[in-house]
Amino acid sequence: FGYSVSKHFHKRKEGSMDLFLSALKLTKLKEAFKEEDFNDPSDLANISLEELNEFISECGIKLKLGEKSRLRKAWKEIKAKGSWTPPDAKTNLPVVKPEPKPEPKPEPKPEPKPTLQPSTVTLDEGLIIALKELRLTKFTEGLSDRKIWSAYTEGNPSIQTLLGITKAERKKIYTSAGMKPGHVIKIERFLQEQKDGGMVDIEDKKGCYYICDMKLSEVKGKFGKGKVGLGSDLGFKNKKMSTIGGNFVKKGIGMYPPSNGKVSINMELPKSARSLHGVLQGRVDIDASQRGSCTGKGLVFSIANRQGTLFTSNPIKKKGSGQDFMVKWGPSLGHIIQLSVECKSLNFNAPAIWVNPRFIPYEDELMPIVSPINPV
Repeated sequence: FGYSVSKHFHKRKEGSMDLFLSALKLTKLKEAFKEEDFNDPSDLANISLEELNEFISECGIKLKLGEKSRLRKAWKEIKAKGSWTPPDAKTNLPVVKPEPKPEPKPEPKPEPKPTLQPSTVTLDEGLIIALKELRLTKFTEGLSDRKIWSAYTEGNPSIQTLLGITKAERKKIYTSAGMKPGHVIKIERFLQEQKDGGMVDIEDKKGCYYICDMKLSEVKGKFGKGKVGLGSDLGFKNKKMSTIGGNFVKKGIGMYPPSNGKVSINMELPKSARSLHGVLQGRVDIDASQRGSCTGKGLVFSIANRQGTLFTSNPIKKKGSGQDFMVKWGPSLGHIIQLSVECKSLNFNAPAIWVNPRFIPYEDELMPIVSPINPV
């Protein structure tokens, strides 16, 4: 889009956003627009009114009612015409007031029908796998009763859900699902072995391979900020990765996708692990040290090999709303692990983090459950 009306506004001329904000008397938004890569007024044509209102709310700068009105009015003109005419370039025409039209009488709104929720919930994949390894799958049906989880989560019950409530509350869930004391001891011992923000480690004597220590062979896509962060490095501003509660991540991967964009990296399993069967395990989230949130569908994480996608996360919009993952891996899947993060909306300073992702090999038919090795 361009600006043909005013001599001050030309197609994507450097500084055109500064002139735009000056004309609207909104120069206080200069840094906020620059941070979100709004370098030209025409960039505003690519966002919806909902996303514009979200930006006004999240930019961290308090705008007066008149300032918000001027910004929305300019956005509507850009959206409709593909360009914006500054006030000093408009012709002063006499204002003709239209005759007032009688306001139509509002039609009575129908009474909303109550939405009936299903009586069952779908357990998170990580919890399902844990029940299988603990040989407690016969309680899956009982744990799928929506009533026993209603006070603790509105989503899919997960291992993280159990860790977020008290032992007494967990006991009520176990009892409602029909578990006996011996079953309760087994699952509580399992939860006690939690590490790294609520993820269960399962390892055999060979230990695990942290993905951040593997060879980075390819980077696809343009990062919104910085570069790939490995270990504890977030990837920009010399920041350290952290999760809710101030827990720093020691063996993570930081990726900052651009708004409405996607970034991917390929990591190579070491030769010593390529003949092994095991699982890829970890957690995905938004870094807690940043003022981060996403509009729309938020961030979507995925794990793939060269043949296809093996894991896709739920949309994650705010820090602390992450998701655990556990994906089976073996020699038939190759040695390239592709990690991707896609932002399907505006990204308001929300760096994506993979919390201590690793490949955990196992030899037996059932994956053994042992104490984890702390990242170093």
